[in-house]
Amino acid sequence: MTTTQSTEEKPCVVLLNRLTSDGDQSKHPNGTSGSKPAQHSHTVSFHNSIAAELAIKTPVIIPLLSDFPENYALFYVTRQDGSKDDLYLWGHPSGKSFRSGSQFAKHVSWLMKRDTYYMVKGDEDAKVAKCECMLCKT
Repeated sequence: MTTTQSTEEKPCVVLLNRLTSDGDQSKHPNGTSGSKPAQHSHTVSFHNSIAAELAIKTPVIIPLLSDFPENYALFYVTRQDGSKDDLYLWGHPSGKSFRSGSQFAKHVSWLMKRDTYYMVKGDEDAKVAKCECMLCKT
């Protein structure tokens, strides 16, 4: 007797703060350049843009964005002319920052691929795959 297995994918909930992180807290701006932690409303907005980008690329993923992966954090950094504060996500091992949630979404996708909890069975090679985000490529 053979059984038929459904090929329909079921939604997967992703807790970003539970992902195996490569974040490095020593890469945060730490008060330099007029930096300060982001307000909650901007954090929520950044989370929403990550979720939207992940949903476009992988519709079976439902990100639950209670926080960023460990050692990643949002900071405002004042422009040199003092005219405005810009929002950046810090913690990438390169010491550079992400300017938007959609930029960070590619890195999150890579973190998910190498996290043993989310790894697709038989895709162990994903653990050594290179990240395609703009900060990892430079």
